[in-house]
Amino acid sequence: MRLSTVDLDNECFRWQVAHLHSAPSGEIVHTERSFLPPTVDCIFTDGTASLIRIETLGLSCCLTVFLICCAALRLLKAPLPLRSHEPQ
Repeated sequence: MRLSTVDLDNECFRWQVAHLHSAPSGEIVHTERSFLPPTVDCIFTDGTASLIRIETLGLSCCLTVFLICCAALRLLKAPLPLRSHEPQ
């Protein structure tokens, strides 16, 4: 879903109000979006705030766990090398 500029500015304002003590207190100058890494940043006159930082962190953690589980399953399915039993 793509937000219009007005909707995105409203989301920046809501974020600013919700995080009153830690958010920049200036006016919204503009917003920046990027695909890789996924970000939606609100640029204020006195700082920058990311709208989806925590979601991006959660997605990265889930991807890491998924890759570790896939690697573990792959290692478990790998055939074990046979040892030759030499007579002593």
